[in-house]
Amino acid sequence: MKAILALTFDQLRNRRKGGIVMLALVATLASAAVVAGASVLGNSGDRIDEVHMSSGQPDLFVVGSDPDLFHRALSGQPEVVAIGTPSSGARVTIATSGNQGVSTRLGALDDPSSAGVGSPQLRSGRWVSGPDEIVVDAAWASSFGVSVGATVTVELNGKPTDMVAVGTAVDLGDCFYPNCTPVPGWVTSATLVSLKPDNVVTSGFATLAPGADDEAVASRIVNTNPGIHVGSWTDTRGDLLVTSQISSYFVSGLGVFVMVASALVVASTAVTAVVSRRRDFALLKTMGSTPGQIAAAILVEHLIVAAPAVFVGWVAGSFIAPSLEIGLVGPLGRSGVRLDPFLLVIALTIVLGILAMATVVPAARAGRDPIVEAIRNPPSRSGARLQRLIDQMPGSANTVLGTRLALARPARVLLASAALALAATSVYASWNLSRTVDQIFGDAALAGDPWDITIEPRSMSEAPDVDSVLRAEIGVDGWYRERQTSVIFDDDQVTTFVVASGSQVPGHVLLEGAKASPGQATAAHGFLEQYDHKIGDVITFEFADRSLDVELAGRHSDAEDLGVVLMVPVETFREAGIEVTLPLWRVVVADGVDPFDVKAGLQQRLPDGASVMVLEPDVAGPGFVTAVLIILTVIIVTVAAGNLAATMASTVRERQRRTGVLRALGLDSRQLLAQAGVAGAVVGVVAAVVGIPLGFVVSKAMLAAIMDLVGIGAGVATVPVVVPALVIAPICVAVGAVVGIGAAAPSMRTAAVELLRAD
Repeated sequence: MKAILALTFDQLRNRRKGGIVMLALVATLASAAVVAGASVLGNSGDRIDEVHMSSGQPDLFVVGSDPDLFHRALSGQPEVVAIGTPSSGARVTIATSGNQGVSTRLGALDDPSSAGVGSPQLRSGRWVSGPDEIVVDAAWASSFGVSVGATVTVELNGKPTDMVAVGTAVDLGDCFYPNCTPVPGWVTSATLVSLKPDNVVTSGFATLAPGADDEAVASRIVNTNPGIHVGSWTDTRGDLLVTSQISSYFVSGLGVFVMVASALVVASTAVTAVVSRRRDFALLKTMGSTPGQIAAAILVEHLIVAAPAVFVGWVAGSFIAPSLEIGLVGPLGRSGVRLDPFLLVIALTIVLGILAMATVVPAARAGRDPIVEAIRNPPSRSGARLQRLIDQMPGSANTVLGTRLALARPARVLLASAALALAATSVYASWNLSRTVDQIFGDAALAGDPWDITIEPRSMSEAPDVDSVLRAEIGVDGWYRERQTSVIFDDDQVTTFVVASGSQVPGHVLLEGAKASPGQATAAHGFLEQYDHKIGDVITFEFADRSLDVELAGRHSDAEDLGVVLMVPVETFREAGIEVTLPLWRVVVADGVDPFDVKAGLQQRLPDGASVMVLEPDVAGPGFVTAVLIILTVIIVTVAAGNLAATMASTVRERQRRTGVLRALGLDSRQLLAQAGVAGAVVGVVAAVVGIPLGFVVSKAMLAAIMDLVGIGAGVATVPVVVPALVIAPICVAVGAVVGIGAAAPSMRTAAVELLRAD
C-alpha cells in the first residue's frame, strides 16, 4: 500500500496542472448536478410534509352544502380520528387593479387556531379582525404581486367590495395557484354574512388513523353521500409536487449527461496521461514496481483529485438547488440551503464509481505495456492502416495533414469526439424539451382547457338567457356546457367532466379513438395507464349509488389530476335516471378576437351576478425550464470543449517535432493552424454524425417520460429533425475547428529549432 501511495503522490507532483484542473472540474460539475436534481424534489416534498404536519395532518378535505352534511359524511368512518372545525364559505371572484379576477373559495374564519385540523398557515402579515380585511392565498398573491396592505376587490353576485389584504396564507384544500382554482381566501364571519352569499357551503378537514388509505376512505364517503366533495391528501400531495418533479427530472436528466461527459473526459485524460508518461511507467517497472501497483496508483491518483471536487460539488449543488425550484416558490417561498450528508454519500458513490470505471482500462494498459516498447521514443502510433487511407484521400495538403493529425491517436480522438457528441445530443434534447414545454404551457387545450371564457350564472333558471346572449355575440365561435365532479372507479375517486354531447369535446385534443357518444366516455392517458385499460374497454363506475357501464371511445389530452380523468356525456347519466346539471358555459372565441373584449360585451348583456372569467394560461413555467436547460447545456458543452482542447493540446505536444520539421520545410504558421483547424473540424464532424441521431433518440425518450408524468401521454410532442441538424452540425464543426486552432497556437510562437529538439 505504501508503494502505491508513493507512486500516486509522485505522479501527482509530476502531472500537468491543466489535467488536474480538468479532472477536478468535471467531478465538481457531475456531483453538483446529482445533488441539485435530488435536492429539488427532496426539498419540495419535505416542505409540503412540514406544512401537512403543522396543519394537523389533514388527510381529507370535505366540502358539503351544510354543517349537518359535513358531520354526517364523516361520522361512522372508523379511520377518522380527528375532525377540524368546519367553516362556512362561498364562491366569489377576487381581483387586483388592472387584472381580471380569479375564482376564490372565500371562507369565514375568525381565529385560525380554532380550526384545529387543516388550519390555514399564515405566510405573511396577520389574521383578519375587521369587516374590510381579507387574508389571501399566498400563491395567488405571489403571482399577481399582491403584498400585505394592498387593496383587492371581492366580487359576489356582480357586486364588488374593496378589502385590504392584511395577510397571506395557504391551506391544503387543493394544489396551489395557478395549477388549481378556486384559490382560498379568508374573512371574518361577520364579513361573509355582510356579503350576502346565495349558496353557502361548509368545508373542513379530517385526520385519519396511521396507515389508513385516504383515497379509499374518500371514495367511500363520496359514494354514500351524493353531492359532497372529498379530496385526499395523497391526491393533493401529488398535484403539489408535479411541477417540482418536472424541474427535478430536467435537472437530473441533464445531470446524467454531465456525468457521462465527465466519464468520457476522465477516460480521455487518463489515456492522455498514460501515453505521455509511458516512459516513466516503464522506468518504474525496471525499479521494481509491479503492473498492479502502477495501475492502482493511476486509479488512486484520480480518486484523490476527484474526492475533494465531489465535496465542492455537493456544496455547490446544495446552494444551487433552491434557485431551481418551481411550483412551491410562490406559496412557500424558496427553501433554504440544506447540506444533506446522504446526498454527499450518493454523489461520492456515483461520481467516484464513474471515475473508477473510466480510469481502470487505461490504468491496466499502463501496467501491462512492455518495458522495452514503452521506453522507445517516440511512442508507437496506432492506426497505421487508417493513416495510409488518409494519405490517399482527395483534397489539399492541409486537409490531408490535418486529418492525419486528428486521427493520429484514434482511441483518444474517439473519446474527445464522444464527449462533443454528447454535448450535441444535450443541445438537441434541450432544444426539443424547451419547445415541448412551451407547447404544453402555451396551449391550454393540451391541458384539457380548450376554451377561452367561462360563464357561471347565479341560477340555472337563467340558462336560456345565457344561451341567447351567446348566440347574439359576434366574437363567440361556439360553446359547450360542463360540470366537474367525481365518480368512484376501482374504489378511487376519479375526476370526471360531464359535458353536453351535442358539442362533445369541442376543441379538446383527441389523441386516439373517437369522440364519446351517450353510453361512452373518453379518458386521459393517466387513467388508462393507472388502471391498465385501453380504448374499446367497457368500464363500470359508481355515481350517486348507481353503477354505470361505459365504453372508452377515445383518449383526449388532459393534465388535470395528472391525466387520471374521464369525460362523459351528460346523456349517459340521464339514461341511468340520474339528473346532472351543467352549471358552466365554456366559450370559444373566434380567431383573432380578444377574449377580454368579448368578456366586456357579455357582462353587459348577461343577467346580473353572472360570473365571466377569461382563461389565462400559465406562461411562467417555460421561461424557467428553458433557463435551466440552457445553463446545464452550457455546462456540458463547456466540459466537452475543454476535453477536446486538452486532447488536441496533448496531440500537438506529442507531435512538436513534426511541427518543427514542417516549419523547416517552409510551411508558415497560417498553414499549420489551418491543419490544426481541419483536425478539430474532423472531430466536430464525427461528433455531429453521432450526436444528432443520438439526440433524436434521447429526445423521444425524455419527451415520452415527461408526457407520462403530466398525464398527457404520447401523440402531442413531436421531435423535429431537419432544423436542429442544420444548426447543430455546423456548430460542432466550428467548435472543433476553433478549439483545434487554439490548441496549436502556442506552438506557433516557439522557434522551429526548439520544436526539433522536442523529446
